[in-house]
Amino acid sequence: MIGALAASFAAVFSGVTPVVASRAIKLIGFVRANVIRLSFAVVILGVWAFAFGQGLRGQTLLFMTAGAIGFGIGGLAFLAALPRLGAPLTSLVEETVAAPVAAVVAWFWYADKLTTNQILFCGVILAGVVIGLLPYVRGTNLKSVTRGTVAVGVGLALLAATAQGISFAATRNGMLLMKAAHTPPDVITVAFQRLLGGFAVAIVVYVVARWVWRRTWGF
Repeated sequence: MIGALAASFAAVFSGVTPVVASRAIKLIGFVRANVIRLSFAVVILGVWAFAFGQGLRGQTLLFMTAGAIGFGIGGLAFLAALPRLGAPLTSLVEETVAAPVAAVVAWFWYADKLTTNQILFCGVILAGVVIGLLPYVRGTNLKSVTRGTVAVGVGLALLAATAQGISFAATRNGMLLMKAAHTPPDVITVAFQRLLGGFAVAIVVYVVARWVWRRTWGF
């Protein structure tokens, strides 16, 4: 019951995020938007982690690595895809492809097997994404969006999905390792540690974009 409720909240907030992020990207660019959103999250969850949670204890390195991949690389790719595909299509590709990627990575990494039905429904989900993309790609010649823009957007969304899938699998492995060590993980602390990795990547990208290339990477 609690897991289903948490998943429902995650789905709602995941749906709101692209819409709000699209507006932020138009105002300040996706590199700065990524830094700012992660800054707020790190501060808010950090207060909980150090006041009530586990701080930097546990599988911290693994969680930070997962966050660097998911929030850092994946988050940046997701935000870069938004201006090209729009919020609904970017979310469709990222959210649906990430789940099968996570399942495959978990299967190869620590033998977290899927049932036949789960594999079947993953296939249905991916088929739905392809069906959803085809009319959009075919109709781009009638709009202001070019096929090249759509191709780059789809590539970025797929990169985001792949990074998120790997991040999910790595996070689950870390939580399983903590449970095996008789140290039940605090999920908010885990989220904070993941955010630290993503925030580090976001800062590095911002510094490179700001001071090395001296532009905001609004491409």
